[in-house]
Amino acid sequence: MSSNRSLPVKYLGMVKAGPSLMLVRDPDNAYSEQIRALRTELLLLNGASRSGNLIVILSPCRGEGRTQLCAELAIAFSQLGQRTLLVDADLRRPRVHTLFETDNSVGLGQSLASRGAPLLLGVEKLPHLSVLIAGPSVPNPLELLTNGHFQRQMAEWRKKYSMVIIDTPPITEFADGLAIASFAEQVLIVGRSDSTPHNNMKEMLRRMAGTQSRIVGAVINSF
Repeated sequence: MSSNRSLPVKYLGMVKAGPSLMLVRDPDNAYSEQIRALRTELLLLNGASRSGNLIVILSPCRGEGRTQLCAELAIAFSQLGQRTLLVDADLRRPRVHTLFETDNSVGLGQSLASRGAPLLLGVEKLPHLSVLIAGPSVPNPLELLTNGHFQRQMAEWRKKYSMVIIDTPPITEFADGLAIASFAEQVLIVGRSDSTPHNNMKEMLRRMAGTQSRIVGAVINSF
């Protein structure tokens, strides 16, 4: 890809990590320690992360802690001094903006619709973390995610960031996550203990077989 076609990085402003993000509020909490352990496992699986690793996080259903995990993992990588980008690609029911106490006025959906550069947010006290929220609802999320511009953005992110974490909608309701996974290097699966139906998890894994992504692990959330 020629450099004159690269997408510039534009910042919209600063936000702060909200009180529900445990790595910031209570770094000695058991949940925080488990996030750091997961970070270590992912680093070991990936080897050196300087090449621009990108992880898509998928879950079968709603309410399984996927968005929270995305945000906590992004914070954890940034706390190592790695340049990290958290992307809310759930254009259906986005939640990342609520975790960082900001509105959802403009984000990924608008940059895909306009084919322009996404507007990122910096995070107070986390200088190595950038956040791309989803933005207001758009009429054709799946088409926007598969029209080629999102793949181009992902290629740019791989060059500019040590780690990219992407949140997605639940697989049982929308195909967006599978489409994103087909472009990604690796996928992390999330379910909730005593909640996620076995059949839904099994069906998601079956559908993932058609993607080119590599499943790097599974998290059973009990928090």
